[in-house]
Amino acid sequence: MTELKEIIAKNLKKYRRLAKLSQVELAYKLHIRSSSISNWENGHNSIDIDTLFKVCKILGVSIDKMIEDDQSTDYVLQLDDETELFIEKFKVMPIEERQHLIRYAEWLTSQKNTSD
Repeated sequence: MTELKEIIAKNLKKYRRLAKLSQVELAYKLHIRSSSISNWENGHNSIDIDTLFKVCKILGVSIDKMIEDDQSTDYVLQLDDETELFIEKFKVMPIEERQHLIRYAEWLTSQKNTSD
């Protein structure tokens, strides 16, 4: 049987991502450090009940959903912190800078492919 802390960790990450909030954005709304969110989502620390209720309200999720051990095949993409940070920065870039960055990434990939 899965421990409640693990269930909450998995669901916190799932519902935060569904709400399209980064760890930094959720932490800002809670007036805490983003490392706290990371620690909860990775199961390193347990979230206190008062904060859990605040998180549920922010994410628009019932407490029941947050503690539900849903074994369904909902797919949540697992990203490392560096990739997640890159995506957060990419999302706020002007479109021209995004396009430039995409072209640069394509160029880097082509250079790697030609050197193989």
